[in-house]
Amino acid sequence: MLQPDGVKNGNEFNVSDYFNVLDRLSIQPGYILDYVYWYDELGAHPVLYARLAEEPPFENYSTYITTRDESPHTYLEHIQVDGSAEGFFQLIVLRLMGEQFYLWWHATMNDTTIITSQTSLDAHRQAVEANCTEPFDPILDGASQLTLEPQVTLEGDSVVVSIHVFSGYSGLLRKTFSISREFPHTIVDELTEMLLEYFCGVVP
Repeated sequence: MLQPDGVKNGNEFNVSDYFNVLDRLSIQPGYILDYVYWYDELGAHPVLYARLAEEPPFENYSTYITTRDESPHTYLEHIQVDGSAEGFFQLIVLRLMGEQFYLWWHATMNDTTIITSQTSLDAHRQAVEANCTEPFDPILDGASQLTLEPQVTLEGDSVVVSIHVFSGYSGLLRKTFSISREFPHTIVDELTEMLLEYFCGVVP
């Protein structure tokens, strides 16, 4: 697919497999989660969308973009949560990580990793040190006083999810989402707080 308007051949990653792991989520009945591939000479990445099951998939990105006028992550409007706190956490996992595959060149700067504890941040050291030239210890030291576990608060007709993420191109951040509790689970507000800045020292 690494060409303008590359077309899938049917042997690629199936994004419906996400629901085997994110088991508190499901696609709205009658719909399928799918993707097209966006490419230019500086990078490439998938773009997720939801389509009716009886409709054929879009052949390529150009066909998709000329047919649909969608904001990023519009597919989330067709993702159902089972109502649990874990389910809303999984919804944000999908929102943050759903398009993080088949990344090429500069698109690999989308290296967001969800951090759920001090242990998971420390476990990420090996990946950082394999790909970065800047030391990771200051991040570990600075985060030692932070509570990194995700927080999910059910508040009447809304849900607030607070989650920590790390990127080698920004650092450790806290992201807080306000979500409609009833389907469709619209993300009505998103706040990003920089906790510890970091730059890996390498640009792909």
